[in-house]
Amino acid sequence: MTGDLDRRAAAGSESSSATGVHNGLDAAIRDLDQLTRGHDYTYYTDIAHFMAGRDLDFPSGARWYDGDQAVRERWRALVNARQDRLRASGR
Repeated sequence: MTGDLDRRAAAGSESSSATGVHNGLDAAIRDLDQLTRGHDYTYYTDIAHFMAGRDLDFPSGARWYDGDQAVRERWRALVNARQDRLRASGR
């Protein structure tokens, strides 16, 4: 299950967020939620929301050491940096 979750998280969140295209992002987040709810990887759904710059649909069960906002800002910064690199390369 972990490999499938990793692929969905990477494909659904990072690529859609980095390119600014949200087609499929809602479906990817829903899939992640369905696959992780009540399991060890529920935080994947949080990360997908953070990367997309979206609010969580419901309260998270994840507890972040630095707090939700700091983690949200770091994930979003990664997406913004990727967007900047893509723009600079003309993609």
